[in-house]
Amino acid sequence: MNKNKLVSIIIPIYNVESYLPYCLDSILGQTYEHIEVICVNDESPDRSSEVLNDYSNRDSRIIVINQKNQGVSAARNRGLKEAKGEWVLFVDGDDWIDGQTCEVALRKAREYHTDIVFWGYKKEFENRSELKHLYQNSTFFDLNRYNELQRRVLGLYEKELTDPAGADSLVTVWGKLYRTDLIKEIEFVDLKVIGTAEDALFNLEAFGKAKSGYYCKDIFYHYRKNNTVSVTSGYREQLAKQWAVLFQKMAVFIPDDHNQKLYYEALHNRISLSIVGIGLNEGNSAKNMIGKVSFLRDYLRSNTYKEAIGSLKIQYMPFHWKVFFYCCKHNITIGVYLLLIVIRKIINR
Repeated sequence: MNKNKLVSIIIPIYNVESYLPYCLDSILGQTYEHIEVICVNDESPDRSSEVLNDYSNRDSRIIVINQKNQGVSAARNRGLKEAKGEWVLFVDGDDWIDGQTCEVALRKAREYHTDIVFWGYKKEFENRSELKHLYQNSTFFDLNRYNELQRRVLGLYEKELTDPAGADSLVTVWGKLYRTDLIKEIEFVDLKVIGTAEDALFNLEAFGKAKSGYYCKDIFYHYRKNNTVSVTSGYREQLAKQWAVLFQKMAVFIPDDHNQKLYYEALHNRISLSIVGIGLNEGNSAKNMIGKVSFLRDYLRSNTYKEAIGSLKIQYMPFHWKVFFYCCKHNITIGVYLLLIVIRKIINR
């Protein structure tokens, strides 16, 4: 291992006071020590700044940047701008990584001469953990032949629909080691514009630029699911309009070649599955049942959604998802609404 290769680890900080020490300890305890830890404090209202100051006083590898609150995209953009390493790793402030993460990822990057190394993760709930393997085996991807990773970020295709819940398992920027010169000029889009999935747009561009990628089957990342103050919780009134913009931005990455049809089907499948996120978000609104059902009916009948759901191949899906998307295909809105209540209960149990 070349000990001179600096790894820049970028952490956006907002309302993670309770979890930040565990995150930082996991990073400072890496077996590969040649790292810089760029912590971008996005004007966090809690005591995160005090935690950062304490840690930076004890370890010179920690760099603290304070900025006015602008959101996670701006925080990551600032961190990327300041990064001096040859490689970049993103970690969220309420998550943590295993001690050998950097060492193993760098070894694989050198062994396979690749631009991006990525790996599986664990969803960490209050009383249990859930493993998430992105592929069955460790795999090298030659993206010059066919950019499977970019297409996979865009959306699921055919047999991949057997696991609709894992549609976004590959899109995260955490759980990946990037060659810095590959991503230095890529910017995260503000969530005020697209609602969510800034990681997906970032990776669509990153995988598009990459000549190759390597998936390591090891589990190195721990994604905390019991953070009650996470920025991904709560009601987002403009989400449907923001996702319309998101889908338009994603469509830009569809190639003008023989793979175009496949990419379009993947994007249409993403749009079809969006009813789950839209519906769960609507469930957080203050509307009564009639208002929520009315909103869902309008979404199902929109031209964009009707075009997408028309090509969704539900035969690949497990039975319960077949029932759900059958209701979507046939505008059985009350069925969609009731099944979303069941989905919410399963998620929250």
